[in-house]
Amino acid sequence: MKHLTVRERIIYSFGAIVGFMVVMGYIAANRLEHIDQQADLMQRDSVPGLYHSSQIALELLNHYSLIEKHILLSDKAAMEVVEKQLQDSKATLEGMLKSYEGTITTAKDRETFEALKASLPNYFRIQQDVIKLSLEQKDAEAHTVILNQLDPQFQKTEEVAHSLADLNKRNGDESSIKIMAAVKSARLGIMSSFVTALLIAIISGFSLFQAYTKPMGRLVTAIDVIRGETCHQS
Repeated sequence: MKHLTVRERIIYSFGAIVGFMVVMGYIAANRLEHIDQQADLMQRDSVPGLYHSSQIALELLNHYSLIEKHILLSDKAAMEVVEKQLQDSKATLEGMLKSYEGTITTAKDRETFEALKASLPNYFRIQQDVIKLSLEQKDAEAHTVILNQLDPQFQKTEEVAHSLADLNKRNGDESSIKIMAAVKSARLGIMSSFVTALLIAIISGFSLFQAYTKPMGRLVTAIDVIRGETCHQS
């Protein structure tokens, strides 16, 4: 900038500041976009997914407890009430599965969900066998089926349901960490932009100051020389 005119120095200095602010604004906008994406992912996937998967696990446990309750009963009317509750519980589980499916956004989530869906038909089939034995008052045989077939299938299904909840919790935690990191990075970027722009302004101001004072200094010196020579001639 040594050989530039004052006008050119002003233009280049202003252009440098504006250009730097545009670049940093673009970077900050990208970081904000990343924050928005992670927040949207939490809203559409992690948070509702965690809620629905937890509800599925709870309803599955409720369904299992109703099977045990049915075996303990001997009154036909009471048993019919429990059978209706079992049907309602199954319908509730199926509705929850549909609700959860709407939150799936990753391949791992889809894989775990499909594993849960695949395990439920066997669980319901064994449950029907147990209820049939219970209705025939074959409690000993019913308990044997529960112990050897229903319990292992229930544990398998419950484990997959809990895996869904754990997966959504991990996804939510990861999104939270990414959001915090992006916020921290954006804050640091804004502060860095301000400091850098201030330094550019100071350097530019100093350069403009020199561009004015040096010529003025030489001019004053020349005037003093001329004035001295004029006084000497007089």
